[in-house]
Amino acid sequence: MFPIGGDNMKKYIAKRTAQVILTAVVIVILLTTIFVHMPGDYASGFMGRELKIHMRQELGLDLPKSVQIMNLVKSILTGKLFSVNSYAYNVPIGKVLLPVVTRSLFLYGISFFLSSIISIFLGALTAWKGRSKLDVIVRIGCVLGISVPFVIMDPIIEYYLFWVKRISYDTYDQYFLIRINIVVMLLYMLPLMTKYTRAIMIDVLSKDFITTARAKGLRESIIVFRHGMKNIYTELFTIMGVNINKILFYGFLIEAIFNYPGLGTLSTFAFKVRDYPLMIGCTIVTSLVIILFNYIFDILAGLLNPLIKIE
Repeated sequence: MFPIGGDNMKKYIAKRTAQVILTAVVIVILLTTIFVHMPGDYASGFMGRELKIHMRQELGLDLPKSVQIMNLVKSILTGKLFSVNSYAYNVPIGKVLLPVVTRSLFLYGISFFLSSIISIFLGALTAWKGRSKLDVIVRIGCVLGISVPFVIMDPIIEYYLFWVKRISYDTYDQYFLIRINIVVMLLYMLPLMTKYTRAIMIDVLSKDFITTARAKGLRESIIVFRHGMKNIYTELFTIMGVNINKILFYGFLIEAIFNYPGLGTLSTFAFKVRDYPLMIGCTIVTSLVIILFNYIFDILAGLLNPLIKIE
């Protein structure tokens, strides 16, 4: 065992990078095998036996399953997947995915940034002001925010927008849609992250170095927001990495509910029409985002906490 730092840090990053690459390759092979063996294909949606046969021949869907899998895996591993034409759009899937992924990352990035700032402040404040009115209100809000499912939240939000505020569908433009999706993402992410931050901060405030700081006569606000805050990021980043798949899952649900033109909506369409290249492209991008964020959070946890040791 040795602490992260210097050459050891380089070895750790190299090891984690190799693990990320291996994980990505395994995911590619598994996903391709599953998708190709799913019942039905893109040509199944066409009327007429002759047209179906023609479409299968044109798209290579009449080839043996093993050949289809090898061709798709080869195109992915050689970096040619995103130049393969989508069955539905008849353009390279890279051109289809780029604007969609950009919109989704913008939505998730803004929501994640805002919820991180607000939740860290609220979590630290409620941990400091334990059992106060603010603490009770925030805890109740967190429980409600985590417990209420989207199938209930969606009609409530739509009722408020279109009946209480009298917003017409004519004003339901892209910028309005982005704001609504950010608000809904915050309603999901904020309670979850505030709950975690509060629990971590309560644990940190019980540590010996906090007791020492109090014995030195430092103000409680300085102890909490200067000394305590420095020690919550490692655990917080770890929890964020574990929950990044949940954030993406609920983000996809929000996109589908509010018809936001993002990765979730495109993935739903690709699976509906059995567009294999687009299905694989959407799923691989989603998997890589999850792997990449976990990779970044692992590295940050090691850099921020010198007490972490690795083998």
